[in-house]
Amino acid sequence: MKRMVLSGVLVLALSILALPVFAVPTQNLTSLANFYPEDTFMYFGFRTDAAFVDEIEALAGRFADAEGGDTRAFSEELDAIAQAMTNDPEATFAESIQPLLGSVGAFGILDGEPLFDDNNANNMDSGYLIALSITDRAVVQSFFSNNAAFMSEYEAIEDSSDYAIFGPNANNTARNPTYLYFGNNVLLVATDMALLPQAELSVRLSDNTNFSDTMNMLPAGD
Repeated sequence: MKRMVLSGVLVLALSILALPVFAVPTQNLTSLANFYPEDTFMYFGFRTDAAFVDEIEALAGRFADAEGGDTRAFSEELDAIAQAMTNDPEATFAESIQPLLGSVGAFGILDGEPLFDDNNANNMDSGYLIALSITDRAVVQSFFSNNAAFMSEYEAIEDSSDYAIFGPNANNTARNPTYLYFGNNVLLVATDMALLPQAELSVRLSDNTNFSDTMNMLPAGD
């Protein structure tokens, strides 16, 4: 469970590289940029709706056909993640996870230097932040807090009417544990407690002129 939270959303985050960024209006895909520092090294915005999963599925199938191989469907990969997160062998992503999500997500690498230097041991020092729009904070937070496997290795660090932060407890032996921030409209997953809560940033990536200008050069949405 301690690795499934991060790996699950990473599957969604990295999948955006295989699809045109103009599948939805640019402002939708950059709506979570206000949770990232102004000098964020790399930012990916992606959809999380059911149609997006279908598009990834179709694209993955074309790649598999072109390579003459037989790979597990993308939806099956997501179902496996849902089963691991819920400890339910019959769980599906569409029924267990999809209803908790909003329409968009984002994945960011905050510092590129540790990632691209000659020392592989410090890759996690780059700082990774995943942001997912959510439909209901109480429901999403309960999804995790009611999961015995998750709570065996995590605990609430802060819990207020505005947000909650969960982090690793003494039982968590992960080399690079994650921290979760539950906001009213967003779930943040970070590799460092210092990255949370990003909503209080005074200068954000969305305020960066170069970022805004680059986004404005992208094709408009359908």
